[in-house]
Amino acid sequence: LAELDRIADAFRSARKIRIPFWYRSGSGLPGTIVLFLLALISSPVDGRFSLACFDAALLFWPSLHFLRVRIWVPKDFEMIMGAVQAARSAPAPSGVVLTPYLRLDRDAEGLRIPEDARLMVEPRRKRDDLVGVQLQAAINNGANGKVPYLYAVVLTRGKGPSWRIAAAFGKSGYTVEAGGDDEYGTVVIRQDTSGGGYYTSPEDCRALMGIVFDLIEALAGN
Repeated sequence: LAELDRIADAFRSARKIRIPFWYRSGSGLPGTIVLFLLALISSPVDGRFSLACFDAALLFWPSLHFLRVRIWVPKDFEMIMGAVQAARSAPAPSGVVLTPYLRLDRDAEGLRIPEDARLMVEPRRKRDDLVGVQLQAAINNGANGKVPYLYAVVLTRGKGPSWRIAAAFGKSGYTVEAGGDDEYGTVVIRQDTSGGGYYTSPEDCRALMGIVFDLIEALAGN
């Protein structure tokens, strides 16, 4: 869980960084103009200095104009992290264990970057056929761009008692989809997508986590 907090803090810090003007796109134009003006002004007085300014303007024009620093933040992963962190902020009852999972990938330069985050929720004492309830997020295309959609997946070994309890679990405003096979059962619990429900706000994520806690209690108490 500390690793999730560290990544979330890094995202917040990146938003606060202010890049100096000379590292921004287009900042090279004033510098190039200054060099050309110096070349023209100094030409009658010092031809060598004037020529040096003119050459510098020509030589450094590509770097002055095109070289810039940008802060890169993986947008999709940032939205996933926001949804998972919002769910984590819901007060957890005693006897519940939260385990985060991070999936890393490599970028074009071979550096390891986070790609996905999930959260496993389990009772400390659980049935033999229960693996846990995993919260994970998808990225949907909303009316104003991409939005996160957090949902829960109950994972069981086979379709035994835990699977049947989860499949019969119902909450208003949520869809329950039971699936899987004889080896591994799954039950998806997700917010109804009608009326803009394809987007889970931080409050929606906390509400879903509360439902997961209720389900965990039902699974542990039977």
